[in-house]
Amino acid sequence: MQVEEADLATAVIDLQGRFNLNNLADGNADWFQAYKRLLRVLELDEALAESLRDWIDEDINQQTAEGAEDYEYAVADPPYRTANQMLSSVEELRWVRGYSIEVITRLRDYVTALPESNLKININTCDGILFMAMSVNPLAVDEVTVGALVGGRGEEGYLSVQDVVSDTIYPQELQVGVEQFGTVNSDYFEVNSRVQLDKIRLWIMSGLQRGEVGDPISSVYRLRGLL
Repeated sequence: MQVEEADLATAVIDLQGRFNLNNLADGNADWFQAYKRLLRVLELDEALAESLRDWIDEDINQQTAEGAEDYEYAVADPPYRTANQMLSSVEELRWVRGYSIEVITRLRDYVTALPESNLKININTCDGILFMAMSVNPLAVDEVTVGALVGGRGEEGYLSVQDVVSDTIYPQELQVGVEQFGTVNSDYFEVNSRVQLDKIRLWIMSGLQRGEVGDPISSVYRLRGLL
């Protein structure tokens, strides 16, 4: 839209339509396995889940041979230590062993880093690939099933998770996963805005958390710059 002499473009993204990487923070084995399934579906190394879990957890004990703790990063140039806390952003993955620019680029549209753990995935806004990650057996969810799930949203979306769970056309592995990992509600959103005035282009990206009805909206993060 045009505002006075400037052009304004704004897009809102439902961040709970993505996999929250900080779900790995509390040691929940189910979310850990779901993340490994997402990596598998995206044809990425499942060992990436191990190094991320060690980066996020609060101790300095390497949980498996594929993990990485302080001594792994101490030999880097320059040396550094694991965060041992939740990710502040997806970009922080650059410091985690195995997460190259190519890996992060492949993941970016499917993951987020929100300041909570155990945040479920909104089945009305997620990409079809995330249905495969939610399924106990991702091989049980083919392209036809994904198409039916996405098409089944219609204009109003699923009113409850039970709309999928109780539909017998879907494999049981998927029904179990959606009931465990899915939701139809979201509290976290990202607002991306771009303004162009003559040759000057500005952008601002804001992560917002919606609380209870009547509560103010909280800012989770904000980035801005020139294009």
